[in-house]
Amino acid sequence: MAEGRRRRRRSPKSAPLPKANGVAKQLLGHGLVDRIRLLIYPGVVGHGKPLFAPGGRVPLELISATPFSNGVVALEYATAKS
Repeated sequence: MAEGRRRRRRSPKSAPLPKANGVAKQLLGHGLVDRIRLLIYPGVVGHGKPLFAPGGRVPLELISATPFSNGVVALEYATAKS
């Protein structure tokens, strides 16, 4: 995680992590995430890997919600700083 902190100080730009659930969980757990952007697709059922640990809480503040004509909703959250 020290390397993640160093990179964040050098380049505070957005760093998308598609399909990098394990990395995203680690970064969230160490307080290295400022924003979370999610795309919600209707009608997708099944199973997958949860982004947040079971029973864990990550305080989030909704920044924006953008619905699209195909039913997809783009959500952007800021992580709450303690």
